[in-house]
Amino acid sequence: MKSPQPRKSTDDASRTTIRSRSRYLEEQRKLVSKGKEKQQQRDELKVATKTTKIEDLLHRIPKIQVNNEEMLALKTDLGISWNSNRKLKRWFNTWGVRSAGETRMRMTRDSIVGHNIMANNLPFLFNDESGHKKVELAPCVCVDSLADKVIQQLEENNELNNLTWHQGKIPSQELWLKIGGDKGGGSFKGMFQLGNVKRPNSKTNTVVYCLFESNDNFRNLKTAVGRFKEQINNLKTLTWKDKHFRIFAFGDYEYLCKMYGLSGAAGRHFCLWCLASQEEAQIPKSNRKIAQRTLEQLRADHHQFTTLGAGKLSNAKKYNNVINEAIFDIEISQVCIPSLHLDLGIFLRFFNMFENEVNLLDREIGAHFAQGNSNVTNYSQDFQQYVEIKRKLRETEIKLVDLKSREEHLTHLQMSSEAVTLSSLQAESENLRKDKEKMEIEAKDMRENTTLKVTAGPLAKKIDSVLQTIGVHRQAFHGRSFVGNHVHKCLQDININKVTECILGEVEMICPQLLAEARAVSFKFNTLFRLFAKCHAGYSRADSMEESEINELETNITKLMSFYRQNCFTRISPKMHILEDHTTEWIKTWGFGCGFHGEQGGESVHADLNNIKFNIRGLKDNLEIAKAIMKEHWLQVSPITIKHRPIKRPRLMNTTE
Repeated sequence: MKSPQPRKSTDDASRTTIRSRSRYLEEQRKLVSKGKEKQQQRDELKVATKTTKIEDLLHRIPKIQVNNEEMLALKTDLGISWNSNRKLKRWFNTWGVRSAGETRMRMTRDSIVGHNIMANNLPFLFNDESGHKKVELAPCVCVDSLADKVIQQLEENNELNNLTWHQGKIPSQELWLKIGGDKGGGSFKGMFQLGNVKRPNSKTNTVVYCLFESNDNFRNLKTAVGRFKEQINNLKTLTWKDKHFRIFAFGDYEYLCKMYGLSGAAGRHFCLWCLASQEEAQIPKSNRKIAQRTLEQLRADHHQFTTLGAGKLSNAKKYNNVINEAIFDIEISQVCIPSLHLDLGIFLRFFNMFENEVNLLDREIGAHFAQGNSNVTNYSQDFQQYVEIKRKLRETEIKLVDLKSREEHLTHLQMSSEAVTLSSLQAESENLRKDKEKMEIEAKDMRENTTLKVTAGPLAKKIDSVLQTIGVHRQAFHGRSFVGNHVHKCLQDININKVTECILGEVEMICPQLLAEARAVSFKFNTLFRLFAKCHAGYSRADSMEESEINELETNITKLMSFYRQNCFTRISPKMHILEDHTTEWIKTWGFGCGFHGEQGGESVHADLNNIKFNIRGLKDNLEIAKAIMKEHWLQVSPITIKHRPIKRPRLMNTTE
């Protein structure tokens, strides 16, 4: 048996050489032991331990093995680049952790992503800086076959026993598939979700099938996702393991209107689910009956709009506000209620009404301060200016009363005076008249232009400080709107009391005369928010609902709408109409709260894709970048990588005082 003659010691040799020597020794051990190499190796260790501690022998041997799937899941979950992954592997080596090589990781990635991807620069419509429209090429990345991608997600979930029919709430022969989209972070994402999983509306179950960076107007949507219309129709007839697909549409209301060709929420016939007009929506549901929309009705209305209405937007209301053809043929009865945007829109409307009535109280407080010499330096600059203008207005009005009195006195003197003094009295009277007219113009100007911003008064500031204490920070650059978590926090009973009752203590301290008015405002909106909170808790659920629970929700919605109509005196908004007319009908039909079918998962993917884009290195072409983003996203939502992610334990709340 001839042994090789080494030129370097193992300490100086490369890792490849060391590995070759180990393989050579393994082969020799197999020959010497006649196939019993494990027993031979065990005896070698016994001999070695007589002169060397076992810890010294084993300290360089990897104690943990991380395979290629686990390493890929780790890289995907951390959102790191391949270069950062190499650095991580070097750290692992220093700790004795053996991990899969990059080649195997890339092979695993390619097997998950596959070749079901298309990337092209397509002509999209943009708005230039001057507001004019222009057409430019922009990247668009999408699946080649939507059905293949859906089946892949089904197969992977089935292999891991993730599929469920929710205790029979989904018929055993049906597979529920939600198809939707949303624009965020500068790009539009077309997405789908499987309904037959434990958490169908989670972002890990939201798969982007189309991505483009442009506005989500009708033309761009038609360009990017219109090609999937036939594929979706084919999905309706496709079977998987003897089960057929039922397809739903989801997204925010603006997106849904574009996809079905409606002019939007501002149109006369604004509702996607029925033909209610803006005027009919003001009437309680129990006092009217409205026809429901169908795909056939949409097609007929669009045909009449383009022929009889000549395609003019001014004629849209004559044809139920259908101005474009529907991009997908998903039945109207299977268009999901956008519950998240119902929350955001309705709550913002109610809160703005609350702020407006509080602003009236702030103005009265300002007028009260203007009557005296109260120090207002502790309040906002805007409120100080408001009080100062009110004081000037009050002084001007007092001077006007004095001028009118002097004018009347001069008129009386002119009637009884001699001709010698009459001319001087007339001259003085003319000067008074001019002064009075000038002051009247100044007073009118101050009355018309003296306004107090909704956010500037002492009561408004108090409300804002209370919101901060409960963790609600309104979006300053988005019309001071709220996000979903804000609404959830604000609609808790304890927080409703904090927000609506905080004005009482402030009024009692600075202007007790207005306490009765403040109590009326506080009580009205406390009641309104509580009624809406009960509705929100009912329809936003993501689990199945029993008939008694649906009936309770319907009663709560009726109470809310009745109170609103009796006390708030403003129009019923489109989202309030959807809540009143279609929310419970949807839940009765499909058996789940709107959180099951809603758009929350779709809204969550924007941040993840932005993070992916941030970590992409080495690519300059926008099309290649978009393609890399899509591939990395598919890895993030693959059940194969998700199964390896550690479970995030809920944070323990500190209950100590």
